[in-house]
Amino acid sequence: MYILSILWMTLKRIVSNWRLELALWIGLLLAVGIVGSIPIYTSGSLQESLLRQWIRQSDSRPPLGLMMTHSNNDYRVEVDRAKFAELGEYLDRELPRQIGEAPRTYSEASELGINYFVPEDPDRPRPQSPYVNIKYISNLQELSTIVDGRWFEPRDDGVVEAVVDVGTLEGSQLLVGERYIYEYQPRDQEKTVITVEVVGVFRPNQETFTTEHWIYPPPFSRSLFVDPDVFHAQLLEGHDLLPSAYDWYFVFDHETVRVHQLSELVAGLELIEQRAGQMISNTRFWLSPLSLFRWFIGRAQVVSAFLTALSVPIVGMVLYYVVLIAGLTVERRRNEIAVLHSRGAGRFQVATSFLLEWVLLGVAALLLGPYIGLFVSQVMGASAGFLSFVGREALPVSLIGDAYRFGVLAVVLAIGAAMIPAIRSSRHSIVSFKQELARGGGSSIWKRFALDLILLGFAAYGYRTLQQQSETVSDGAAVVLMDPMLLFIPVVFLLGAGLLVLRVYPWVMSIFTWFTARLPGVVMNLSLRQLTRNSGQYMPLLLLLILTVSLGIYTASAARTLDRNFLDRVYYSVGSDIALSEQWRLPSGGGGGELGDEEGEGSAESRIYEPPFFIHHELPGVEDAARVLHVQASARSGGSFLGNADLMAIVPPEFGRTAWFRSDLAPFHFYEYLNVLSRHREGALVSEAFLKERQLQIGDRLTLTFRNQPIEVYVAATVPYWPTLNPMERPFFITNLEHVQEQIALEPYNVWLRTSSPGYLDQIVSGLREQGVYVVSVRDANSQIVQGRNEPHRMGFFGVLSIGFIVSALVTVLGFILYTFLSMRSRFLQFGVLRAVGLSVRQLVTLLSLEQLFSLGIGLGAGTGLGILATQIFLPFVREGAIENTQVPPFLIVTDPTDLGRIFAVLGSMLVVAVVGLAMILVRMKLHQAIKLGEEG
Repeated sequence: MYILSILWMTLKRIVSNWRLELALWIGLLLAVGIVGSIPIYTSGSLQESLLRQWIRQSDSRPPLGLMMTHSNNDYRVEVDRAKFAELGEYLDRELPRQIGEAPRTYSEASELGINYFVPEDPDRPRPQSPYVNIKYISNLQELSTIVDGRWFEPRDDGVVEAVVDVGTLEGSQLLVGERYIYEYQPRDQEKTVITVEVVGVFRPNQETFTTEHWIYPPPFSRSLFVDPDVFHAQLLEGHDLLPSAYDWYFVFDHETVRVHQLSELVAGLELIEQRAGQMISNTRFWLSPLSLFRWFIGRAQVVSAFLTALSVPIVGMVLYYVVLIAGLTVERRRNEIAVLHSRGAGRFQVATSFLLEWVLLGVAALLLGPYIGLFVSQVMGASAGFLSFVGREALPVSLIGDAYRFGVLAVVLAIGAAMIPAIRSSRHSIVSFKQELARGGGSSIWKRFALDLILLGFAAYGYRTLQQQSETVSDGAAVVLMDPMLLFIPVVFLLGAGLLVLRVYPWVMSIFTWFTARLPGVVMNLSLRQLTRNSGQYMPLLLLLILTVSLGIYTASAARTLDRNFLDRVYYSVGSDIALSEQWRLPSGGGGGELGDEEGEGSAESRIYEPPFFIHHELPGVEDAARVLHVQASARSGGSFLGNADLMAIVPPEFGRTAWFRSDLAPFHFYEYLNVLSRHREGALVSEAFLKERQLQIGDRLTLTFRNQPIEVYVAATVPYWPTLNPMERPFFITNLEHVQEQIALEPYNVWLRTSSPGYLDQIVSGLREQGVYVVSVRDANSQIVQGRNEPHRMGFFGVLSIGFIVSALVTVLGFILYTFLSMRSRFLQFGVLRAVGLSVRQLVTLLSLEQLFSLGIGLGAGTGLGILATQIFLPFVREGAIENTQVPPFLIVTDPTDLGRIFAVLGSMLVVAVVGLAMILVRMKLHQAIKLGEEG
């Protein structure tokens, strides 16, 4: 009854303060949802990748085919039949329990090994290879049909009946109805002679002719199959023989396996394998996906750790919001707390009341939070960039145990953070509370301990560490995406810089107040005096606003930068939307050859045929096409060998309409270089670094040799980069295709296509085939982009950043509205006095609007400045963690004005909401009653 009474009182407090409790519960809910989304997303995003790679790696075998094999080729392990039966029963019981379902098919097999085998009748001719193996497969009769003779049967005369397939019948020159002698003789043991009679020939059934049903798929070679009971009773026990191998084959449905279950599944299968080896020596899994599972477990851990590190700042923002709301809740009840404390309630009792209250909210958040995490993970799976989402196929996500475990951890952290202001307030009596209220609360802890300077010092150390890493990173070193440290250290910097802004904030407002005091009018002066005298009231909200804006700008720039450079690398490597390599070598008789046919190359019966190029412009979806001959040649100048180089021959007008080129890759516009080639038929564009290294000049003549065919060119201009060519690997020369074709024999060129939209590749290939042109290879920029964007790291990265900004904006808006509402309630008496001295409601609305404008303006301005500063300081280090040092095109840092517009649109709307809300509250307030009350509301 006592517990029920306490619980009832707690529920009544929650209901009486429902606005603050609801805001606090939203914070707990967001914390649980964000933290729980990480394991949910990791499992779901890797699920499709697991199945795809699993199927590809399995080759001809079923993905979840498990074969336990006892190998005894040297016949050193002596095992009786009972041991095999015991192990078979163990596997039949434990494997389905570990997988969680019954096997789709099961098969068992064993063999005695290949031994000498001759006809019983000495007059019969002996086969060329007189060696066979006696085997059994448990479900052989279910999977095949007798086409000659009959099935084997047990006999009492000691003769073992066997059946064979056509391959063994013909390869070993056997006859149905004949008897043969099988000489079983392990090393260093006596020979055992077994009489075998071939009684039938079988053929596999077509409907079950798969490796899912056959433990060893036909056709067979030198294999005689006997009855399983005969194999065990007559051969193993009767003759005391040992099998050379014994196999148990289970096939399960692989689609039921989930990534988050892999660790448990691997541990279970390893235990089964270990137990099987203890029961019978030399027994292990010959076929299993254990190696793939272990690799995927490591990958899942990398993805989870990566996303968890990225989500730490977001969770930190939510926890900070929870502390703010908890502080507001405690602040509204501080008078009550002080009274209770003065009347005998201990600090522990006061703190426990808050703890119980917030534990109830935490339990409620745990019930709904994982479903929020499920939604968040689906949003992450649809992410294609910062605040950019596409309608790709939904991830196969589901609630898993880790989501609840992570959620419990988030609730514990959040409640622990929320208890800080409650514990601080529980020490006050009514006297000390009134004294602190009159003195203004004193200096903040972070100011007394110079936390802002400490954080900035730590950020400076992190900056130096990143700088050293960028200087010592080796060529070719690369990671999948941005190092989480490149998000963590800027967050520390922004937090320290934000606190530094708050330190100088009162001084700035004092300066503004000094100026406005000399201006006519009272509203502006009153607004600035309120902000100056009560600056501590606005600081928590300002810090939240500064962090939201600055972190949003930095993460948006990081996301845009990585996505833009990823797209640029793809298009630079392809050259255009699609690049085709075509087969031109056709039979001399005319007709279309087969794709990849090389038999006639270089022979007298084949010829090179150049198809009409206009057919490429008539293909579906093609807007422009360009001929591009790309070969390797050697360069000489004045008889001196200059080295090997890439030679690209183009038609300038075609190339200009089709190729991709970024504006910063060259000092002049792309078309200027093409105009140079158009004016200089024998001219060539030369890589800038090569010209400097070889000390050549514009106008120098060079000889490019391709397959012993010289091509005379001269240097017309230099260019640093050119699509598909890497000047760091080899120098390059760009020249006119017509000039090259006049100097050498006809050589097939590639075709670059610019398409109106993705999705036309299949139609383009089939359209060319109808024209007798066969595509040898394809490079499709769109497919590479789609594949890259579907990579779990990339989707999760953009998803976490997008969700992080949305959540930060949400808690900032909620905090701002709540602060505004409570500020109105606490200043009820002040507004009544101002109305009594003559201020109109319009002037009051203007006064409060100016307060919000100044506070929001400072927060938005400081956040914007700090976000841009962090981008300039830390974002250049992304190039070292995102791509190889030798990667082309050069890394480009991007700050998209569209992202800034979105950030300001979301947060700027707070001012409108606040002003409208303030106006409505002021109009509804009965301010004339404030003087009668004589006490603040």
